[in-house]
Amino acid sequence: MEKKPLILIIDDEVAILQTLQQVLEDESYRVKTLADGRQAIGLIGELVPDVVFLDIFMPHCNGLDLLGLIKKEYPTQKVIMISGFGNIQLALDAVKRGAIDFIEKPINLDDVLHKLELVLTTGKSSQTQQDSDGAQYQKHGIIGQSALFLESMLQVHYVSMLKTPLLMYGLHGTGKTLIAEYIHTISQREGDFYVLDGATPAVHFLKMLKKHTYGTLYIKNVDELDLELQRELVLFLNSPEYTTHNEQGLLRLIFGSSRSLFDLATKRLFYATLFHKINVTPIELVSLHKRRYDIPLLAAYFLEEANKKYNKNVECTSAAIRFLRNAQWDGNVAELKCFVENLVCVSLHHDIIDLEGVKRLFGERQQQFVEEQSFLHFNSLQEATSHFEHAFLSHALKKGRFNIAQVSDRLKVSEKDLQEKLSQLNIMVR
Repeated sequence: MEKKPLILIIDDEVAILQTLQQVLEDESYRVKTLADGRQAIGLIGELVPDVVFLDIFMPHCNGLDLLGLIKKEYPTQKVIMISGFGNIQLALDAVKRGAIDFIEKPINLDDVLHKLELVLTTGKSSQTQQDSDGAQYQKHGIIGQSALFLESMLQVHYVSMLKTPLLMYGLHGTGKTLIAEYIHTISQREGDFYVLDGATPAVHFLKMLKKHTYGTLYIKNVDELDLELQRELVLFLNSPEYTTHNEQGLLRLIFGSSRSLFDLATKRLFYATLFHKINVTPIELVSLHKRRYDIPLLAAYFLEEANKKYNKNVECTSAAIRFLRNAQWDGNVAELKCFVENLVCVSLHHDIIDLEGVKRLFGERQQQFVEEQSFLHFNSLQEATSHFEHAFLSHALKKGRFNIAQVSDRLKVSEKDLQEKLSQLNIMVR
């Protein structure tokens, strides 16, 4: 008869040890407990457990240091860390050091059993990548294997099962909507995924907000909401209807912003009460220039998808891919995707695109992208003017090494007027 998996629990809290032992034994696991982490190395060598649950904080032993010793002595040992509430950064550090997953106090027993089953059946949990190249995300159109990407995805998994509002920061084109939908999918929340734009007229916004009370509602461009609408949103978040649906796990709100809401709130351009309401679990999606390692992977994925869409077999040379990796993608992943699709669209069925071909189209595409982003998406002359001024002054500041006196002299404006304009456009001076 096959032996049941052996689980070793290392924690200084007796109540935790007893609770986990009882629950796991009820599920037919063999369980051993240890209250003193200093004895862990010897006991692991003696027992050879299938999985170790290890507390990060213990009085006589640092859990992270102990994790390092365990992985040094027993590299293949599977370890799930137990962290205190809100210690997401420590838990992420533990995963980087070799932990396969983490659970948070107060412990959710269903979560423990779910993760333990995944660890034992697949070798890795849904909390971490199923393999080292991050392939588990590809079926959702989420591509990457850089350290920054994987760290952000760890945070995504961490917050996916929470009920609290989630705030995502990221420049335009970083994939906030895609990640929001992914969170809805992996949370297994019933109901549909809805998107509501903060730029939507107030009447329609409030109507749609009150209509969707089941599933996941992603409010993108929350930084574009006017102050009156922000106050209405606070009233909604305080309403018994929302509180009831949220506590029952029926409705999850996710917010997206391309600007720092803290900075806006500090300048009284964003309602501070709303900021504190939704800034419970913030996540930042980094821009593409900070994860260039992922560009060849993204390009290959978008190339494959475009070939399927247009029924072609277009390929790119290594030199062409290197060019894409080193290029400036102000529109982030969205711009790269659009460029690769255009590349396939204008190519013959079995073309092999070389460096010169990519350079030629890149120049045309950059021109088109600037026009689309700078003009076609604006609803008023004032909006387009503000966008141009922001881009122009940001460029001038960088060129002048953020020397206000030098920049004001070059632009032929007073330092006072320049400072006022920078403040008006929310441009931070280093």
